[in-house]
Amino acid sequence: MTAGVVDQKIIHAAASSAAGLRAAVSLFDDHGKAMWQDCEQRLIATPYQTTSFAFPWLSSQSARAREKVRLITVHDVQGRIVLLLPIILRKLGIWQVAQPIAGSHANFMAPLFDAQECTSLGAAQISAALDDGLFKAGADLAILPHVPAAWCGRANPLGGLTDRVSVNLARQAMLSSDVSATLRSLRSKDSLRKIAGKRRKLAAQGNLQIGRAANRDEKLDLLSAYRTLKDSWSTQRRINNEFGDAAVDSFYRILASDPHFVLWYIKVDDQVIGVSAGFQRAHHFSMMIISSEQDLFAAYSPGDILVDFIMRDLCAAGFSSVDFGTGDAEYKRRWLPAPVELRDVIHPLTFSGQIAGAGLAAAHSVKAFIKARPQLTSLAHRLAFATSRLTAWP
Repeated sequence: MTAGVVDQKIIHAAASSAAGLRAAVSLFDDHGKAMWQDCEQRLIATPYQTTSFAFPWLSSQSARAREKVRLITVHDVQGRIVLLLPIILRKLGIWQVAQPIAGSHANFMAPLFDAQECTSLGAAQISAALDDGLFKAGADLAILPHVPAAWCGRANPLGGLTDRVSVNLARQAMLSSDVSATLRSLRSKDSLRKIAGKRRKLAAQGNLQIGRAANRDEKLDLLSAYRTLKDSWSTQRRINNEFGDAAVDSFYRILASDPHFVLWYIKVDDQVIGVSAGFQRAHHFSMMIISSEQDLFAAYSPGDILVDFIMRDLCAAGFSSVDFGTGDAEYKRRWLPAPVELRDVIHPLTFSGQIAGAGLAAAHSVKAFIKARPQLTSLAHRLAFATSRLTAWP
C-alpha cells in the first residue's frame, strides 16, 4: 500500500468519524444475510436491493461470485444501522470495482436507508461514511449506474458520490385506487377508446385471455414463452437477446418462486402473444420484462392491451406507483408521464481508481453521445449483434 493510499484511507475514516458515524463491511455469510434481511424490514429500498431479488441472482451465479459480495453498513452513534449498501466486487484490469448485485438486471441503484436519519445526519456526512465503507471493502472505484435522485420521495443517499447524468432514461407514473381516473391521467380518452376497440377485434380472433400467473409452474411456462417472443423480437431488430443466456434463465426460474415476482400474460386460444413481469416492493411496482407477438397479431397492439390490463390490475391491488425500468422505448413514453432523474456514479476510492475513473468517465461521455442519437444507437446494436453471430460461428 502506497503512502498516498494510506493518507487517503485516513481521510475517509476521519470524515465519517467526525460525523459520529461508523462504516463497516460484512461478507455474504449467514450473519450478513440475517443482517440484510433485518434491515429490509425497516428501511426504504428499491425492489432491486432486496434479498428477494438479490438472493435468486446470486444463486444463479458461481460460488466465486457470492464470495465477492460485500455489505457496507453505516452505523450511527448508538450503533444502529441507518444504511446498508450491497455491492459485488469485480476485477477490471488492475482495479477492484464495486458494482450493483445483479448487474444490468438491477434497474435502479440505491442503498437500503433510514430516510429520516440520513436526512438529519446530512448528505455530506453520509457520503463520507459511504466513501469510507467502500474503501474498507477493498474497492478502487465504484461504478453504480441508474441512481435515482430520490426513491419513495426521499433523497437517495448515493447522491453525494461523484456522478454524472445517466446515459439511460426512466419514467414512472402515480397510481390510485380510482382505476378510471388513473387511466385518464395517463392516456387520452381517444387512446383508451382505441385500445378498447383493438381488444374487441383481438377477441374476435379467438378465445382472448388476459391475467396474472397463478403459481410457479404457470410462471415458468410463461417465462419460456417470453424467451421465444423476445428472441423473435430481438432477431427482427438485430439486437442481442440477453435472456438466451443460461445464467439469466436460471435467475428467472429461481425468481419465479417468489410471490413478489408478478407475471402477466395475454393469450389467443392457447397461443401466448404477450408476457410481462416485474418485482414489487411495498406499494411500488417495477416492471422488468415485456414482449409481445410482432407478426400475426401485431395490428391489434397486444402490448398496449396487456399494459392497459396491468395498470388496471395494479390500481385495483393498491399500488401507488409504477415504473417500467430504464430505457426510453416508445410504449414507456405513452404510458408513464413522469421522468425519473437518474445519475451514473463513477466514484474513485483510491488514487489509482482516479485513473480508471477518468477513462470510464470519457467512455461514459461517448456512450451518452451515441445514446442521444437514435441512428448511432441502432448502428451500435447492429454491430454488437453481428459480432456476436461471428464469434458464435462454429
